[in-house]
Amino acid sequence: MRHPDTTPTEPQVQNGKADTNAPVEKLSYSVPETAQAVGTCPAMIYRAINSGKLKALKFGKRTLITPEAIKEWLASMDKYPTKQGGNNHD
Repeated sequence: MRHPDTTPTEPQVQNGKADTNAPVEKLSYSVPETAQAVGTCPAMIYRAINSGKLKALKFGKRTLITPEAIKEWLASMDKYPTKQGGNNHD
């Protein structure tokens, strides 16, 4: 699995045939893939979806999340607070 922030590469075509071993742009991620990419558990991803903070799509029974939705969700999170004065080693 690729991280959502990586730049996709186009499949290579030789002699009119696509190279099936070439990387393919991932257009959506499952809940477990999203959890792995973000560094959390699937339950946290479902909580974000159910609260409306993370946009998801349904494809039959599958829940899919686009890379754009993941980036938007992460960007909307609160920033980690830092102590004033620059010394965070207390």
